[in-house]
Amino acid sequence: MRDLEENLQKRKAEHDALKSQRHDLFRDGFQLIAEHVKQIYRLITNGGDADLECIDALDPFSEGILF
Repeated sequence: MRDLEENLQKRKAEHDALKSQRHDLFRDGFQLIAEHVKQIYRLITNGGDADLECIDALDPFSEGILF
């Protein structure tokens, strides 16, 4: 029974690490994309402004993105 509990805790830790990595990679990629969207929008609108924002910054996968 102890082995089962240890295995469960190990799997949970692995899951949490992957979830954190997923969030960090998304945040980094999203930030890069948002900067490029802003630059491109300025070029095609002769100085306009555009932003991308996550509706829920703590869980960007749950609510979506605002443009």
